[in-house]
Amino acid sequence: MAIGSEQLIKMGSKGQSLLIKLWKKAAVEYNRGNMDTALKFLDEALQIEPNNASVLSFIGRIKYPMTPEQKIAFIKTYQSALDSYKAGDYTQAIDSFNEVLAIQPSDAKTINLIKLAKSKLKERSGLGEMKIANALTQEKTDEKENR
Repeated sequence: MAIGSEQLIKMGSKGQSLLIKLWKKAAVEYNRGNMDTALKFLDEALQIEPNNASVLSFIGRIKYPMTPEQKIAFIKTYQSALDSYKAGDYTQAIDSFNEVLAIQPSDAKTINLIKLAKSKLKERSGLGEMKIANALTQEKTDEKENR
């Protein structure tokens, strides 16, 4: 049964508590090899918080299991992408995060980080445009003063 948003607002911390309980139940079932049951618990968790990156990533791990080689590639590429992001190289970070998605297509954390990196690039671009506009305005002001 789906929980309506009004009910969630009323639930507050109870909603988070239920989300944690569902996560733990899913983890137990996952570790037992009961993937269908784990997915049912995770689906219930999504009804509480539909965009929860951890729940979405867990679902992705179940639906798209990785080989040991893929896990190693995932970790290395993800770390490289994070390093680029932290260094402010958002273009490289986006490229690397896209490589991560090629390995694990439903990794919600990676999808969110791509959105953040794109936002940072857009913000940086906007600041650059403002600096150019300010420089042009200053240049015109200087020309008028020099006449």
